[in-house]
Amino acid sequence: MRAVLPRLTAGAALCALALVGSCASAPKERPRAPPPDPGELLFLDLESRLTRARTVHVKGRLTATGAITADLSAELWLKEGNRARLDVDGVFEGKRQRASFSCDGERMRVGSSPVVVAEPELRDALVYGLTRMGLLHNAALLVAGEAPDHGAGGAHAWVKAERARSLVPATRIAFDIVVATKPAGDAILQLDDQGRAHERVQDVRFDVGAMHVVERYAVFEVDVDIDDARFALATPDTTAPPPAP
Repeated sequence: MRAVLPRLTAGAALCALALVGSCASAPKERPRAPPPDPGELLFLDLESRLTRARTVHVKGRLTATGAITADLSAELWLKEGNRARLDVDGVFEGKRQRASFSCDGERMRVGSSPVVVAEPELRDALVYGLTRMGLLHNAALLVAGEAPDHGAGGAHAWVKAERARSLVPATRIAFDIVVATKPAGDAILQLDDQGRAHERVQDVRFDVGAMHVVERYAVFEVDVDIDDARFALATPDTTAPPPAP
């Protein structure tokens, strides 16, 4: 027995050393990333549905106070094949405005300006402009006689909705607006129980001051029937502003 005990003790020691060695060499488990906020998932789902939809139709009232003032009605139609139309009517910076932009998939026109070749990513630019910046951004460009922002490409990387998070109720989503990697403002987007945008409230910061924006959408639909004639290029007669009062 005396000869056996030392051998058992030595074997146990070797096993212990082996266990210690295996524990020391085992890779450490990486900390798991926290799960996405429900608000982020809702926001991403909204953008996905809009970019994949056969058609999109949005109609709303856009008001702004502060550094820039506006009270506009805007209506947006999008259709597969890079077709788009945006109509704007109301008051911007104290002046009555009415303007229209249209793209038939091959050509596009701002108001009564010359017809030009359609920009390749126009539809996606209007979607990301709507969800991340609000409809007022491209409406304001249209009033100034300019086409939608980043229709040539890059809208997805240029403007970001960061730190999207659910408030109460969960369909109320807050996020930061980041433009060209710089913080530009913050927004709260209210969805209905079917995931459609109902209202957007945001504050945007400029060098000259801040602007408070409220957008209320009377229509926010996807995959509805929209006649191709809707995207016929606008003519000077339909886009000229009414006479000044």
